Amino acid sequence: MFEPLSSAQGGSTARDLLTLTHALAEAVADQNNDPAQPIRRVDIALELSTLADDALREAVTAARTAGTSWQAIGNVLGTSRQAAFQRFGTPDHDRDGAPMKIDHASALIPRAEAAYHHLESGDYRPVADQMTFVVQRLLTEKKVLGVWSKTTTQCGRLESLGTSFARPSGATTVVETPLSFEAGEYVGRIAYNRRGKIAGMVILPPDAVASGPF
Repeated sequence: MFEPLSSAQGGSTARDLLTLTHALAEAVADQNNDPAQPIRRVDIALELSTLADDALREAVTAARTAGTSWQAIGNVLGTSRQAAFQRFGTPDHDRDGAPMKIDHASALIPRAEAAYHHLESGDYRPVADQMTFVVQRLLTEKKVLGVWSKTTTQCGRLESLGTSFARPSGATTVVETPLSFEAGEYVGRIAYNRRGKIAGMVILPPDAVASGPF
């Protein structure tokens, strides 16, 4: 099973913010004149900004669930209640706080399905290129391909994918895909953040789907 990670798992946002803050500080302090370092700093800073915004959205959602008014939230944000609602009440949630359809979800499905074919071919790099900075540090090539190898050793090669579907899960969109191996059935889940980066991956046997992460 792939380790459930970062924003796709509750309670880890603060940890990921700390990890990214340290990584950005290290990148800024790095004086080795690496030509790739400036753009790496931009990528880390953008991911940090995205995660911080996700944390704010989670806080607003929790406040609304607890009965806090949009006026009170707007006061804290230094804006009007209407502006607060327009930013955090839509499009991710409707007026009752229920998740709404995520427009970019359909575009994530072929990307998620392609990831499994890459893993079956032993090609880690295209999958890693989809990951957030934090997830890349946790889901290393050795770990990911090792888990995939263990699965195929037990169940044979990947024969086909079932019909994938996407659904919202907190600040992420999860693409769930049935995986048919030669001698076993599994379910793969890949969580994407709002930038379309992988925020978590997991492979589950059918009897563990209901209790699985994200």
